[in-house]
Amino acid sequence: MSSRALLLKLRRLHYEYAPKTYKDRFLPVLPPPPIVREPSAAFIELWGDAKAVLINDVKRAVCRHYKVTGVDLVSQRRTADIVMPRQIAMYLCRHLTLKSLPEISRSFGKRDHTTCMHAVRKIENMLLWNKALVADVSAITQGLRA
Repeated sequence: MSSRALLLKLRRLHYEYAPKTYKDRFLPVLPPPPIVREPSAAFIELWGDAKAVLINDVKRAVCRHYKVTGVDLVSQRRTADIVMPRQIAMYLCRHLTLKSLPEISRSFGKRDHTTCMHAVRKIENMLLWNKALVADVSAITQGLRA
């Protein structure tokens, strides 16, 4: 049994048998283990066992490709020349990183997680018919792989 599995088992046992009131506690109650999103099929197909991509790496690659600044990606501006790169960056963050929607949204200017959901759905739908967008997303992804 690995050390991580042993630690998780110990935490579960501690939660089951730990006293429920504050005055009866003898041991500090450990926080629950973080919820980890499993890698998507697209992530595994593209990266295999490679390390996860960071949100900042995706932002940097999108800024370089679309020639916008990082400040523009997190700004409140809604012009088309800023919105599309931002949505593409959110889409790539969702599929290439192991971060949750709230984490991705916070990194793009403290937006709500539903904004990220909308961006991911919109780009997925546009990828079905927009060949130029497919080429852009592929180029950005290849840039991240290199």
